[in-house]
Amino acid sequence: MTVALGSTLAQAATWPKLGAPYRIAGYVNVEARLKLAPGVTLLFDSNGEGDGAWLSIDPGGSIQAVGTPQQRIVF
Repeated sequence: MTVALGSTLAQAATWPKLGAPYRIAGYVNVEARLKLAPGVTLLFDSNGEGDGAWLSIDPGGSIQAVGTPQQRIVF
């Protein structure tokens, strides 16, 4: 799954383990609770123009990422 450049997460969401990494292309503003399921991998891709990729946790936003020894969450 690719999360698009300039995305805003305005409502609570859970990203389940997909068997493939989530690719963050650009930035994602997290304005609500984002829960990452055990085993989720996030990859951050630049746009090829020198700009990086990132998650921005805005006021009121949060990330809940609790993995297990067998299903780690990787950033």
